[in-house]
Amino acid sequence: MVCFFTRLNSKPVIKLSNELVVKDELNASLNNLVKKHRPLVTESYMRSIMEGSVTSDDEMDYLTTELRLDRAGIKYQVLYMEVYLSEDFNVELNDMALCLQNFDVLVRDALKRHFSDTGYIYKPSPRIFSVLLASPKSMSDEQIMPGNREAFTALHTDLLYHFGIWSRGGFGGFNSRLSDTWKSYQQAKDAKSITTAEFYVKSYHDFINSNDIYYYPEIMSVHLTNAISTGNKELTAELFSLIDKENTECRSLSPIQKQQLIFDIRSTLFKKRHNIPALNGEYFLENLDNRQKEQLAVIDRRFDGEMSLNVLKNIAMALCELYDRKSSSNKLIVKIQKYINKNYHDPSLCLTKISDEFNISENYFSFLFKKEVNENFSGYLEKLRMAKAKELVQNSDIGLSNLYQYLGYSNAASFRRVFKKTFGLSPKERREQDNT
Repeated sequence: MVCFFTRLNSKPVIKLSNELVVKDELNASLNNLVKKHRPLVTESYMRSIMEGSVTSDDEMDYLTTELRLDRAGIKYQVLYMEVYLSEDFNVELNDMALCLQNFDVLVRDALKRHFSDTGYIYKPSPRIFSVLLASPKSMSDEQIMPGNREAFTALHTDLLYHFGIWSRGGFGGFNSRLSDTWKSYQQAKDAKSITTAEFYVKSYHDFINSNDIYYYPEIMSVHLTNAISTGNKELTAELFSLIDKENTECRSLSPIQKQQLIFDIRSTLFKKRHNIPALNGEYFLENLDNRQKEQLAVIDRRFDGEMSLNVLKNIAMALCELYDRKSSSNKLIVKIQKYINKNYHDPSLCLTKISDEFNISENYFSFLFKKEVNENFSGYLEKLRMAKAKELVQNSDIGLSNLYQYLGYSNAASFRRVFKKTFGLSPKERREQDNT
């Protein structure tokens, strides 16, 4: 009897023990899966930070914590680096195949050897490495840059001598806040664009001293448009501060370039003025209070007057107020816009996928998006992809035959057709024009 009851009472314990073993094995499998995909997740996070698609402080705090970049006394800078095999390097075919197979690993290892505080890399294309570099705030930019140039020179020599890999690099400016990394990313790309075979590393300071070119890249227009659409006055003011600094303090623009800068920003704001959700519908005009009607009239008068950066900033801030409608539908569309801005490169992005993601019907989403943004979803996505396409064609050497995949198009023909419709030239013609 004792043995019988002992075995009977031990069954729940054995069952519980077996369940614990299964759970431990499951947890171990999940941990291994997380470790396996951690590099992909990290690079995805870095993509959002460098391309400036993080649109809220909470999201930035989450990414900062996940990447362990909330480090006191540190400032950040981006190195934008292009690599390719040298035609002058004598190497056997077997060694060449081995080098190509391990191309990514060779470059990453070299970066770790020559830049000690390196580990966060985003690759916008197979031959481009965008690296987040950390430096102590206690050191001035002038103290840090000579060492960074020397490190890149050593890296360049190392890759070329041992593996026949040629490299060119550009350094962006320093940022104390991680949320400003997108600025350094754009600056690093600009710096890389003026490198040559002889001068294969440049800083953004070199770029602004060698060009009478105003600063208002396509992606800046997208950021400004999104800031106004969400009624974000703080971000709008910050963007205008950056535009002003880059074009008045860092450059000596000719009168023609200044006029062109003003014209381009005015065009961005003018489109937003006439894209205010349902603004041209009578039902909306009837619901405007007296203050809003006067504000709209003031905006229109300013568009007809003399333009300056300060006037344009005031127009943008006024537009933020008109866009900042706290309805539930507006908040939902703002969330959807953020989702689209992050996932525009996903070829499966469509009405159905977004509707499923936000638990709304396709018809309702289509109606709501058109009502709040005054533009069809397909048109909005196309403009976003074309802004990125123009940037890649102009500022990178990414292969044009593969560009459509990076931007989320299913085939090269449809991408080229949309690009030519938007810019009047094919991607190849546009790149040739920019390089002449």
